[in-house]
Amino acid sequence: MNKDSTTGIAYKSSEVERLLGTSSSNLRKWCMILENEGYEFVRGTNRSRLFYNQDVVVLKRLKELVQIRGMALEGAANALVSLIETEKRTTSVPEANDLEEQHSNVFVSRSELKQIFEKLDAQEQFNKLLLERLEQQQSLMNQQINNRDEQLLGAIRTLTDSHKQIAANLDSPKKGFFARLFGK
Repeated sequence: MNKDSTTGIAYKSSEVERLLGTSSSNLRKWCMILENEGYEFVRGTNRSRLFYNQDVVVLKRLKELVQIRGMALEGAANALVSLIETEKRTTSVPEANDLEEQHSNVFVSRSELKQIFEKLDAQEQFNKLLLERLEQQQSLMNQQINNRDEQLLGAIRTLTDSHKQIAANLDSPKKGFFARLFGK
């Protein structure tokens, strides 16, 4: 048994189904046939299978042999199991708490942490610059809108004055030639 075969991320059946692009019934059938040939999957506390990277690779190869190359399922499983070294098979059963500890014990080096903070600072500076530019653009747009409004109001006033003058000229009675000439 290889110690590295049970380290790493353990996948649930649904995740493996998604990774392989297959149905739950196909995955179950493939696992049972591999187990009949001697391959052992890690079982969780509720007897469900847990899949490690090596298991996913084996299942991908099985899928390729059966669906792409057209081999019989039993023959493909037998060929795969015979190629896999015994020490690389997953045989131990980790407890659920062990899996949670594996996911919670993530360490980040100081240099990685420093890079993360530098990227965060750069992103904050970029966001500030972007916000300033947006505010400048909004201010410019407001000025242009105010100028347009003033021009429109000026044009409306001019038209209104013209209409008033025309109306005043139409309302006044017309004087004859001599009345206009002598101002009476």
